[in-house]
Amino acid sequence: MNEERKEIRLPVAEVARRLGCSRQHVYNLINAGELQAVRLGARMGIRVEEKEIIKFLMLRSTPYEIFPAN
Repeated sequence: MNEERKEIRLPVAEVARRLGCSRQHVYNLINAGELQAVRLGARMGIRVEEKEIIKFLMLRSTPYEIFPAN
């Protein structure tokens, strides 16, 4: 059976919360092309796939920051 995994798309406010920054900063990252996002119409607004957040963090973090040692 070939199941497709449905990707989670998060609103800008949730992305900002996860990144620890403001919503405006998330919009700036999107406009600068540093964070990929999709527009899902007027009502749904802009969404960022969870995998894009992970990719963004991995490109800007050291391994220690992502997986700290205990």
